[in-house]
Amino acid sequence: MLEGKEPQSKTKSTVILLVGFILSAFLFFQTTFWGWTILIIAIVLFFVSLPTENIVLKEKKEKLFEKFYMHKSKLESPDKYFISSNNDSGVIIDIENQSICLMNSDLTSGRTYNANDIIEVEIIENGNSISKTSRSSQAGGVLIGGLLAGGVGAVIGGLSGKNIQKDTVTLIDLKIIVNDLKHPVVNINFFNSLKNKEGILKSSELYKKVNKQVNEFHGLISVLIKNADQADTHKTPPQVSIPILMAGELEKLFVLQKEGVITKEEFEIQKKKIMIN
Repeated sequence: MLEGKEPQSKTKSTVILLVGFILSAFLFFQTTFWGWTILIIAIVLFFVSLPTENIVLKEKKEKLFEKFYMHKSKLESPDKYFISSNNDSGVIIDIENQSICLMNSDLTSGRTYNANDIIEVEIIENGNSISKTSRSSQAGGVLIGGLLAGGVGAVIGGLSGKNIQKDTVTLIDLKIIVNDLKHPVVNINFFNSLKNKEGILKSSELYKKVNKQVNEFHGLISVLIKNADQADTHKTPPQVSIPILMAGELEKLFVLQKEGVITKEEFEIQKKKIMIN
């Protein structure tokens, strides 16, 4: 996490030194002066290029850390965090205060959400849905239906039906859906086999390590969703005031009288009963 992709600093410097050695060796057969001159220049360039590239790498890491700590400070008690393998996105979890911070766009953007705002969390492996936890309360369910009824919902439905018993893995993502119309979905990459197109075996230690990580964060966010659901079920339904109930009953009687179902006298009798009760 927050390691980044190290530039090939040693490669470039080594090439400079190697070319210098070859040229100097060739020139030594022609003239000693130019042979030593080229060799000295190559050695100087070799040592000059190393710190320059190291500084670039250091500055890149410092900027990533600055962005990360800026977003981390948005939560009161951040406990767990994960930054994607390419440092593009990430999640920070505040267990005590039941909230998260989702980061994307090279960690430039970071938004906080409480447990009520988390609609769904899903592990996606090789494009297939492996494990998914969704809000079951009315508020969450309605929003999920509205948000996912179209393209995204169709994709999830299609993915869930695929065969996921492959022996190798090339991609593992954690997909989080939140109650945010501008940024409803954040994908956090836990593993991406860019160099090896064949992927890694599920029996490998690397897969076991990554699988443990993604399941840990899926579990933590699932607990937040469950807690939000339980809080919703314990809420007391709004009580209808007595005047509103009376007005509703009187309106029904008025309609019955207007339609001739009951007489005016019957209307007055029932009206008094409602007022007394």
